[in-house]
Amino acid sequence: MKKQSKSIMNVMTLIALAAAILVAGTGLAGDLEPSATPGPTMKTLDQIPPTWDRILPAAERFVLVMGGEAVLDKETGLVWERQPSVELNLWDNTLFNCLGLETGGRKGWRLPTVEELSSLVDPTQSSPALPTGHPFAVQVSETDFQSSTYFSATRMPESIIMEGVGVWAVNFSVGGLNMVYKTESFKSWCVRGGQGYDGR
Repeated sequence: MKKQSKSIMNVMTLIALAAAILVAGTGLAGDLEPSATPGPTMKTLDQIPPTWDRILPAAERFVLVMGGEAVLDKETGLVWERQPSVELNLWDNTLFNCLGLETGGRKGWRLPTVEELSSLVDPTQSSPALPTGHPFAVQVSETDFQSSTYFSATRMPESIIMEGVGVWAVNFSVGGLNMVYKTESFKSWCVRGGQGYDGR
């Protein structure tokens, strides 16, 4: 009888101890509702880094930055010249022109890859093949720069054109890709940010 009473006492102690731990643990966990506004680690949708999977209307996609001299593309996170060069140049010259650019009082510009340059194309538009409502500066003339062909930094594979000679370009009249030679003259649209390129 004494032994049975001691066993019951041990079980009761264990139950009491488990209940105390459970109550204490619940108290430590606190309320699931935040007691204050979210801290600096919380991000809004605009603060989340671009992942190239968002499709935004032009009014939400593009933002003028750097004193209005450049345009941030929220879909890609890239910053573009608001007004690309209107000069025709050889590919090597466009590389150097972008690298030396100081748009918005900042350096760090470069010639974009073909994927980056193509990301500006709206396939439903033409002359220029840019999203309706875009903020890029428009030059109203027969040589409207946005309807021109622009060099990319991406070289063509040896199997298509002789290695080191051919590069991809984007035609903003129709939004298509062109295979061109470095020795031809086209325009440049410099970009800031992103992955960069191998300009060999």
